[in-house]
Amino acid sequence: MEKLLGKGEFVSVFVWEIIAGQMKQKIAVKKVRLTSKQESKSTETKVYQELMYEARLMRLFDHLNMIKCYGIVVIKRPLLTAAHFMAKISDFGLSRIDSKYKMKKGEKIPTKWTAPETVNVEK
Repeated sequence: MEKLLGKGEFVSVFVWEIIAGQMKQKIAVKKVRLTSKQESKSTETKVYQELMYEARLMRLFDHLNMIKCYGIVVIKRPLLTAAHFMAKISDFGLSRIDSKYKMKKGEKIPTKWTAPETVNVEK
């Protein structure tokens, strides 16, 4: 069973139901969507590395209201698999520790979900 839960600029999140022995469990599955222009090997590798970074961060969290990352499955493109489909506070691929972030020329951002005050062009 696969049902679209939501989608962002770069990923779609689906609800899947898995069966492990006698137990049924609903899980959230994050699928990366690459456009035909992004399907070059270097871009696919970069997207994979960003997803692995996010998965490593998710693994560190242990809180009732946080998604728990149980692993990564790679089938042509990476998937972030998590149990319990609760809302994430932040997209860790966009989170930064520094107070300033310099965007690379031509880099895409999820404009629909980016706060207007974060877009500040310095000259």
